[in-house]
Amino acid sequence: MLEIRDLLKSGKVTTALILTGGVEENGPYLTTGKHNNVLRVMGPAIARKRRSSLSAIMAGIPAA
Repeated sequence: MLEIRDLLKSGKVTTALILTGGVEENGPYLTTGKHNNVLRVMGPAIARKRRSSLSAIMAGIPAA
């Protein structure tokens, strides 16, 4: 957390993206947790494109 604080203070990073996915039932042909899978890939890509953003790591919560 200190590294994030230091980056924010320095002005190199101005935005922290906190990505939240979800688990919802979509039928037998779609994976459970697909939002988490999309955000795991797209979050860092969005942060890189914005240049002054960080992407928070998502904590996975297994489906019961």
